[in-house]
Amino acid sequence: MLSVTPEQFEECLELTATSSKGLVNVCKQLGVSYKAMRCYIDQNDDTRAKYARSKQDQADFIADEMIDIADDNSNDDIVLEDGTVKEHKEWVNRSRVRVDTRKWIASKLKPKTYGDKLDITSDNQAIVRNITLTSIPSKSNSDIQLNNIDNS
Repeated sequence: MLSVTPEQFEECLELTATSSKGLVNVCKQLGVSYKAMRCYIDQNDDTRAKYARSKQDQADFIADEMIDIADDNSNDDIVLEDGTVKEHKEWVNRSRVRVDTRKWIASKLKPKTYGDKLDITSDNQAIVRNITLTSIPSKSNSDIQLNNIDNS
């Protein structure tokens, strides 16, 4: 198996932080093995932390991409041969899917910033609940009293 150099790792961090590509595609672009890069990332706390930071930065990059996609209306309309303007629905829908995909990815990479759930009760502190379980003695069939029995 080919090993990963510190320079390749640094380039991986840069590409990750400044693109919406995942690690598999970044490794392909660098010409290194995905498995070798994973081993390099997982070798110690420092490399894991650096990679985690690049993924956090990637969430911000993706958020900026979403704004660019949403603001780009250059292909929203089609001018037909007779001069009439018609909405280019395929382009508009594709842009919506591109934004939605990036929104989902950003919410997973940086949930506190881009996630859907709002924490309004715990002030970002762990919620601790004390639950007490009390056993209830079971009754046998002979202990059950039946009322309103039809004896007809």
